[in-house]
Amino acid sequence: MSVPVQPDWPQPSHPELIEVRYSATEFNTSAHSLVSLPPGALFTPLTSPPLTLTSTKAYSSIQLSRTEHAELHSDLLYVNHSCEPSLVFDMAAREVRVASRRVQGEEQEGKERGLEVGDELTFFYPSSEWSMAQPFECRCGAGEGVCKGWIGGAKEMGRERMKGMWLNAFIEELLDEQEREAAAAAKDVEATAVKDVEVTAKDGDKQPTVKEERSKRTERKGSCNVQ
Repeated sequence: MSVPVQPDWPQPSHPELIEVRYSATEFNTSAHSLVSLPPGALFTPLTSPPLTLTSTKAYSSIQLSRTEHAELHSDLLYVNHSCEPSLVFDMAAREVRVASRRVQGEEQEGKERGLEVGDELTFFYPSSEWSMAQPFECRCGAGEGVCKGWIGGAKEMGRERMKGMWLNAFIEELLDEQEREAAAAAKDVEATAVKDVEVTAKDGDKQPTVKEERSKRTERKGSCNVQ
């Protein structure tokens, strides 16, 4: 297990946007909003610096594309995972936006809400991570049927388990490729099985050769002469 990252950036990094609430328990420090914004609104751009490319995938890094990872080097590091996130990290646009979330209560069914002051800042980790350095059992509290339980990269979770979640375009592309490869592999297995059945059936229907027929006749004749 990795140790918590020690801040190497000036804090607070986003004084008008983020309040960091520190915890004595490892990996329980969280980030909370200082602003109210509607769904889809820009929360903050992802600029470089402080965003810095890294050659090493870690629990603290974030995936930018198929091949690139980066360290945030800001208080955005404390944006935790949730299966009902308050933010989306859009890597193509290099920005963090406010997510749309359901409003609780029967009378509010179908309504969505954005971000309110004090809300915890969270995002759905597999939306940007194809394979995670440290998978974990989720305790986001989103509720039955919403929380995904075990959280790994999108590669391990698969499209069906992430149905309805916002995903980065490169993650969608990788999922498409994964599904095509799985379909091709299944087709190859099916073709092999059909071929094996055909070979077996052909062997069963094979007629004896002239040599084999003569051998059988000789055996029958010999058995008739035995006293």
